[in-house]
Amino acid sequence: MTGGSNLFENDPRGYFGVASKMFAVPYTEIQAIQLEALQRRFAYLHDRVPLLGKVAERNKVDGINSLADGSRLLYPSNVYKSYAASWLDEGNYARLTGWLQQLTAHDLGCVETTGTSSLDEWFTRLETVTALRVCHSSSTSGKLSFVPRGVDEWTRRAATLLFPSEAAGNDDGPECASFEGLPVVLPFYRSGHSAAVMHFDWFIRVHTDPAGIHPERVLTLYEGTLSSDLMVLAGRLRSGQLNGDPRSVQLPSHLQQQRDRLTGLLEGVSGEAMAGFVTAAAQRFSGRRCVVTGVWPTMVDAAQVAGKLGLQHVFATDSYVLSGGGEKGRSLPPNAHELVRDWTGVEGMTESYGMSELMGKNARCSRGKFHLNPWLIPFVLDEDSLETLPAHGTSTGRFAGIDLLASSYWSGYISTDRVTITWDPGCACGRNGPYLEHSIERVGNVDDDKISCAATPQAHDDAIEFLTSQGA
Repeated sequence: MTGGSNLFENDPRGYFGVASKMFAVPYTEIQAIQLEALQRRFAYLHDRVPLLGKVAERNKVDGINSLADGSRLLYPSNVYKSYAASWLDEGNYARLTGWLQQLTAHDLGCVETTGTSSLDEWFTRLETVTALRVCHSSSTSGKLSFVPRGVDEWTRRAATLLFPSEAAGNDDGPECASFEGLPVVLPFYRSGHSAAVMHFDWFIRVHTDPAGIHPERVLTLYEGTLSSDLMVLAGRLRSGQLNGDPRSVQLPSHLQQQRDRLTGLLEGVSGEAMAGFVTAAAQRFSGRRCVVTGVWPTMVDAAQVAGKLGLQHVFATDSYVLSGGGEKGRSLPPNAHELVRDWTGVEGMTESYGMSELMGKNARCSRGKFHLNPWLIPFVLDEDSLETLPAHGTSTGRFAGIDLLASSYWSGYISTDRVTITWDPGCACGRNGPYLEHSIERVGNVDDDKISCAATPQAHDDAIEFLTSQGA
C-alpha cells in the first residue's frame, strides 16, 4: 500500500496496487482505514447533500465515532425511486430535478427543463451543464431507480474493475491484470443510462480507448443508444402494468424506430442482428486476446447463436470473459456457462456480485464465495426489524452497505438482497475479510415503493416524504 490520507477511497488501485495485496491486509486494519474514510465522507457531504443532513438529524448522528454509526445513516431501499411516477407521465422534469437535487452535492440550479419531453432528453440536459452522469436500474419492476453518480466517480469505479480478474490468496491467475488497449466484444448497447450500459461505457473510456480515437477496438451488438424511455416501457410490460404484444403496443414517436429493441429487451435477441454480431466478432478478432463482456442474458444469447453458426473457441484462450447481473427476469438454459465457454474458448469466466446502487464488483473466488471490496462497509440487517446483526461469525439477512468510492452523494443503502455473510474465519481461498455465499436472493416481503420495517419505519418514511416534497 502507498500513502495518502484519502487515497484509499479516492484511488483504491493506487492505494493497494493489486488484488493479492488488497486481500492480504488483515480486516481489522481495513476497518480502521474504513472508519477514517467514513469520517471524511460524512464530514464533507453532511451539509452538501440535503437528504443526508435530514437523515442524520432524524437519527441524531452529528459525527462518526465507529463503523456502527454508519448503520444509522442507511437510506431505505426505495430511496432512488421515491419520485412520483406521475412526474414522468406528465413530463414534470423540473420536479424530478428538484427531487434529484436532494440526493447530490452537484448544483442542479442551472439545469433548464422547460420543453423537456423525455427521460433521454432530461439526461442530456443534466450532462450539458453539470458533471453528473446519472445511471438507473434495469426497471424489472417498471420503475427506474436513479443514482446520481458523477464523472469522477465513474472513472474511479472503472479503475477498480481490474481487481476481480487478479489472483489473491492461494487462487491461481494473473497477479496483475491489464485491459489496456484490448478489443471489447459486447453483445449489448454502446451507450445509454442503464447502469449496465454505463458500466461498459466507462470501462471502454478508462481501459480500452481513453482518448476516444480507436473505435475499431469496440464491437457492440447495437451501435446506438439504449433509450431509457424504452426501458421504462419494457419494464411496465414485463411487470404487467401494461398489456399487449410489444410488436403492436403504441409507442411514442421518438421510439417508433426501436420496436425491435423493445422486443429484444423483453424476449432476448437471437435473430439476424445477433448473427451479424457474432459473425463480425469472429471475423475481426478471431484468435486475438479480447475482453468479452456483457449482461449475462445477452452473453448467453450470443453464445447460442454462435453455436448454431459453428463459431466456437473464437478468441485467444487468455482473453477476459467478464459478466454478471443475473438473469434479468429471463429463463436461461441450464448449460449457459458451457455455451459461453464454447463460444469464447476461454475456460474461466470472471464472475462478480454488484448492484446499481453500490459501486465496484465483488469477485467470486475459486471456492465460489463473493469477497467484498474493502471500500464497501457492509452491514447485514434482520429482515423484519432492520436491526444490524453482529459483525462476527456467519449470519443471514438483508444486505446493506456504505460505498466509500462515492464522493458527491451519500451511498449508505439498504438493498433488497438476502445474503449469508461470513465475517470469520477466513475463506479457504486465503483472502482476508468478509465474504458472501453464492446463493443470493431477493428478500420476499419487501415492497420497494412502501417501507414497512418495524424498527425504523418513521425515520425511513420521513426520508421519503422529504424527498417527494421537493421541487413542488
